[in-house]
Amino acid sequence: MQDNPPPTLDMTPDGEFRAAPARLGWGMRVFLVAFSVSLVTGLIAVVVLSLYVALLLIPLAIGLTACAYVAQRWRAWRAGAASVGGEHGGFGA
Repeated sequence: MQDNPPPTLDMTPDGEFRAAPARLGWGMRVFLVAFSVSLVTGLIAVVVLSLYVALLLIPLAIGLTACAYVAQRWRAWRAGAASVGGEHGGFGA
């Protein structure tokens, strides 16, 4: 038995036959699959690198926050010492 359907003849209103649609060759199919795989791989690489950079910045942010906190406490301590003791910064001066 034949499993393939019979060919369809497609005619224009003028009575001419239309050409069969062109199929992609195996080389173009291989190229499209390879291009799709490389595109997905590139996108995954960009996401992984972005996550890596974000994770590297977490310790930096923690360190900068600690430095800012210490600097703020230092300024508050210096401002409090100067306001209590006058311009010398001591209680008995």
